[in-house]
Amino acid sequence: MPSPFLEGTTYACYYYDVYCKVGQRAEDKHLLTTSPERWIDVSVSEEFSQLVSEEWLSEVALKSLQVALSKNDPGHVSIVISDDACIKELNSKYRGLNEVTDVLAFSSIYGGHWEGDLSDPTDNRDNLEDFILPPDQIPPLGEVIISYPQSVRQAAENNHSVHQEIAVLTAHGILHLIGHDHMDNKDAIVMQSKEHDIASLISVEE
Repeated sequence: MPSPFLEGTTYACYYYDVYCKVGQRAEDKHLLTTSPERWIDVSVSEEFSQLVSEEWLSEVALKSLQVALSKNDPGHVSIVISDDACIKELNSKYRGLNEVTDVLAFSSIYGGHWEGDLSDPTDNRDNLEDFILPPDQIPPLGEVIISYPQSVRQAAENNHSVHQEIAVLTAHGILHLIGHDHMDNKDAIVMQSKEHDIASLISVEE
């Protein structure tokens, strides 16, 4: 996708299923508590662990939430950096597209075109309003899955660093998690404005 910076039934079902696809148990992921009300989980596939800093990626996600959410709204987001095979399998299963993509967003609250046509009758987000969280649990917003190899290819196409591309995709995915879309011009303008706001807050590693 062109870089915008340049111009489950319940959350647990999506959460654990996606982590199984990445080949890592959910309890093995790294929980980075970046603020009392906003939690970021980061999981980088072992083959890319020396290429992407989990701390930096957590900061990108936190800055994205700073723009995406109202000032005092809490939120818990998971970010996964994986390979082409993983994201292709997820794209095929959840969107019906048997191809590699750059980023997938699995929202615990909102559905959208980025998920494709989910025909599973058990996938009903309307029931989430009745799902009671423990009093000390930050409400989950969803999970963003990014293909590192696709990020490399798109960074070359856009003539910027891989880290900048990953920052773009992280922000883009998080905005989808809270319901932003770009299917029509009006929505696209709003989403791109927020992406630019996020970009102004992010320090990109080279």
